[in-house]
Amino acid sequence: MKPHAQLTNPGRDSPPAYSPGHFVRSGAIAGVVSVLAFTLAHQLFINNIWLSFPIMAAAGAACGAGLGWSYGLMFERPTLSSWLAYNLFYDAAFLLLAAASVMIFEPVISMAALLAGGPPPPELTARGFPLVMVFIVLTSLTAAWLFRARGRVQLAALLLASTLLMLLLGMNVAIIGLVGIPGQGWWMVAEFFGYILLLDAVFLAVFALLERKGLAAEGVVSP
Repeated sequence: MKPHAQLTNPGRDSPPAYSPGHFVRSGAIAGVVSVLAFTLAHQLFINNIWLSFPIMAAAGAACGAGLGWSYGLMFERPTLSSWLAYNLFYDAAFLLLAAASVMIFEPVISMAALLAGGPPPPELTARGFPLVMVFIVLTSLTAAWLFRARGRVQLAALLLASTLLMLLLGMNVAIIGLVGIPGQGWWMVAEFFGYILLLDAVFLAVFALLERKGLAAEGVVSP
């Protein structure tokens, strides 16, 4: 017997502690709660967006369910450390997406005009869409390599999770390079990522609370 790396799939012969469907439910609930926390924070520090809450809650539930399902398939012996690592991987993907946007695109709209107009104009979304598609593929393949995906079902789960996250959350990240940001405006970008981290922190905590029994064991071993 030898210790198995915590961030990898323990193997097909190890019986799962929970079915992936169990994590889908917890992920969806955690996704809605994290959106609720985001909406409250947005109202306190920026403005009222409660009219958008139903749509955002649906997106949060979809992203959470996708993450929960893919995590349940990739980690048959779930732990708090692997759950944290899995989420941090997607946080890093968003940061890389923002960096790629800044390097590739030239600004076509000022930050003041963007903020005054509400949601991003369709032309900005259209320009950022190809970059998002590239990152869906890159994120899926990197996750498959990093977490040692086995089989088509695991690959499909990673692709679904990446697609949901990048399309529902990543589009706003992908257009950062298209926005002219003055020197002090970068604080607003930092604040934007702060809200993303808030979303993920609440999501992590709520999921871990719901799955506190299943995520308690840390000693994963395999033949």
